[in-house]
Amino acid sequence: MQYFIALVFALLLSVYYYHRTQPELSGQRRILLASLRFVMLFILFMILLSPILYFTLRHRDAPKVLFLQDSSRSMELTRDGRSKRDFLKGMADTLNKKYKDAGYKVISHSFANGLEGADDNSLLAKALRELSEKEKLSDYQAIVLASDGWLRDEEYGIISRWEFPSTLWPIPPSGSYLIWR
Repeated sequence: MQYFIALVFALLLSVYYYHRTQPELSGQRRILLASLRFVMLFILFMILLSPILYFTLRHRDAPKVLFLQDSSRSMELTRDGRSKRDFLKGMADTLNKKYKDAGYKVISHSFANGLEGADDNSLLAKALRELSEKEKLSDYQAIVLASDGWLRDEEYGIISRWEFPSTLWPIPPSGSYLIWR
């Protein structure tokens, strides 16, 4: 609306100033000068009205979920012919699919003695430290931990000092410790 008012006002002023001139101008000169004044007045009014056009681009990244799968040797212990890894895999796959169906970007890593370490230990703090060197852990909406709970970290305080998302889901859901007899 304000553009239309500026347009009409600039047109009326430019026609008024060149309707009658002293000395008389030819029709072509009068139209040329009125057009130039119209353009100048319209630009001036637009500047005075401060028409700031807002352009908002909303780019939303899919929320991210981190799946950490314990790959230590303790996950190969069996009970009734089924390893802990196989037992947890079904639950982790179901949860992974639910997150993907809900629009989350799921990033999976396996860990033992860190992310790339040997399978003789379950060091969660080392894996998280290595992961935090690559990217910000606070960017994740949730961290899902699929482990038997035999974590061999000496100090868990380092885990509490990191910026974690508000949700840490252990698998199995009853806790991060799974008792195998």
